[in-house]
Amino acid sequence: MNVFFYFLFLCIFAIGLDAKDERITKNENWFLYQFRLPESAPEDFQEWDSMLVPSPSDYELPKNLPVGESLTSEGGKINFSSKSNFIWELADGSVFTQRDGSWEWKNNTHTVRSVTSSHALWQSLHSIQFPDGTIVTKHKIPKSNTNQYTYQKKNKEGQFLFFDIVHPKEWGTERTVVGVFDITYSPIWSLVVESLRETNRMTDFLKNAEDEFGFRAERIKVVLHESKEKFWIYAGKDPKTKDDCTGFSYKSFFTLCPLTGIILLKSENQTLDDFNKQNYHFRAWKHDTLHYIQSQRCDQLGSPTQGMMEPWFLEGIAELSVIHTDKEHKAGTYESFFQKFLRKRTTLKEGNNPNLPDYRLVGTMFLEYLSLVYGNQKIRNFYEGTCFGKSSELSFQSEFGVSLQKATSDMYDYFQKNQSSFEKEFIEWRWSEKYKLKHKSRTVPEHCATSIQTIPKNPNEITEFHQIPCMMRKQVYDFNGLEGIYEGWFSGLSTDGKKESIFLWKSGAYEIKSEGQSWTIGGDEEQWNGNGILIVNWKGSGDRQIIFPNKKKVHCFYKSKTCSKPYE
Repeated sequence: MNVFFYFLFLCIFAIGLDAKDERITKNENWFLYQFRLPESAPEDFQEWDSMLVPSPSDYELPKNLPVGESLTSEGGKINFSSKSNFIWELADGSVFTQRDGSWEWKNNTHTVRSVTSSHALWQSLHSIQFPDGTIVTKHKIPKSNTNQYTYQKKNKEGQFLFFDIVHPKEWGTERTVVGVFDITYSPIWSLVVESLRETNRMTDFLKNAEDEFGFRAERIKVVLHESKEKFWIYAGKDPKTKDDCTGFSYKSFFTLCPLTGIILLKSENQTLDDFNKQNYHFRAWKHDTLHYIQSQRCDQLGSPTQGMMEPWFLEGIAELSVIHTDKEHKAGTYESFFQKFLRKRTTLKEGNNPNLPDYRLVGTMFLEYLSLVYGNQKIRNFYEGTCFGKSSELSFQSEFGVSLQKATSDMYDYFQKNQSSFEKEFIEWRWSEKYKLKHKSRTVPEHCATSIQTIPKNPNEITEFHQIPCMMRKQVYDFNGLEGIYEGWFSGLSTDGKKESIFLWKSGAYEIKSEGQSWTIGGDEEQWNGNGILIVNWKGSGDRQIIFPNKKKVHCFYKSKTCSKPYE
């Protein structure tokens, strides 16, 4: 009896095996393409956009496929659980796996995977891993019919090549490489690109970022748009939005909007264009460059996490790097912080809120305080600690020996104590960054060819013409043909070595600010201001006028050599 049941079991098992071995024929016209991916990852956009890549549509299952393992007529086999869960092994050695909406195709050299959530702005489609470890991810940009590809490769030195491969026409018709910057741009950005090529402002900035904080990248992808509408489409937003655009950065590119103050537009005057190129400040470019290279630091250290992600730090470290290489911007940053936050003692948590006007100032000046008191190496150690799982609070406490809250309070105490001494530095910081003008001599009118006399202190003392001195200065500045076409600040040295700041208006008039006094020169009227007293000289008539702090005026006439009585 036992032998009979054993024999019956063997028969049933053999029938089952025979059923499993029955090959599935390709009666559904399956497309089992012999995919031939390149051995190394190309960097050409057109090559990527035309590349045939495995996808779920290439591995459509036959109807009524039984659960379990089935052989195919091509010599492969399918291990089937459901339409959303199966493994298809092909005769050529490649394997396609479907798992609950995710899929993977793999052979002995390449792996192609679906990607659904790797990008903050766009729809990620799939990634390809090449034999040398390079990974390229394809993204679909919403509101446009274009793709973009993120290239990631770790080189022999342990540094990442991490950049995007951008459509050659849609986001800019020009492309160039300047140092580490790979730039796709609209022609309206040509002056900025030329400035980058001809000056060393970004070279110094990048060196400072690497030396002080360890932030670096071998290639930085930049996209410069032709219009605000293009910028917003690229950002995945409504192109008709009323929001102002500046720029944004991702780990593999940054992009800027052609907004006044960010872009340099060509004029019809070559002198003006050449001057602007040589003096472009690159502040927005620097800010987003720092975001780009900082975002890669944890990857470069071999960390699986992104590290510190709080806005006060991300925005603060970007601006800190800018003010350390731009003293004029440093003066403006200090000044704004003192005016808006020093007395309020705004917290770092409040500084995380982008709806707070100038919220970046809080994190920037907190990091500036740490830089001044503790040094940049400790800031670097603090950030890198967060790359390896430490919370921001724990990493900060470990490095600085105090809590973030206590350090923030200490920061406000420090700047309140030292505010006046820093404010004295503002003039020097601004002066050092401005274009240096050469001085020149001019001939003043005959009626003014007398040496400066004592400045009157009482309007009632003035009864004769010569008692109001002529304040027209003989030593002025050469603007190199910028009069009438440029408006902005310059710096210079007087003949006796005093530092002076000069503001030129487009009208051609200009103001010279020196130690405790200023001259406004232009047209027929020239003004001198010092200690609250204003003296006006007229070139044509030779008349003179003095205005005192109490608003009392005295006007003297050159032809008659008489003076008015004090009046208001």
